[in-house]
Amino acid sequence: MAAYSTPPVTNNLETPLPVVNNLEAPLIRPAVEPRHLTSVELLLFQNPDNLHGKQFILSPSTNESVMYEVIGYYRKRDKTVRYDVLFDDCDDPIEVEAEEMMGMLEDSHYLPH
Repeated sequence: MAAYSTPPVTNNLETPLPVVNNLEAPLIRPAVEPRHLTSVELLLFQNPDNLHGKQFILSPSTNESVMYEVIGYYRKRDKTVRYDVLFDDCDDPIEVEAEEMMGMLEDSHYLPH
């Protein structure tokens, strides 16, 4: 949803166009406590449909922990899967290969909805 600001008042007859703010809402940490993924969840999350829209904390027990969300995925012609991952400290999603995604999950805590 785009937000519009009020255009400035000018002395000429032309009305300035509204300014569009296309910034995405930042990731918001849910009120639930992050927890380790179970072995069943790790298996379920190998299916991109089950992983899409989920939030995690990467490296939770370090000073460099960061929240991320899997916001999309696609299959390439060679049948490999790539994920679009949005980190809370980045403006744009980062493309992650399936093998790297599974490694990230092993070092992550899950934020269930």
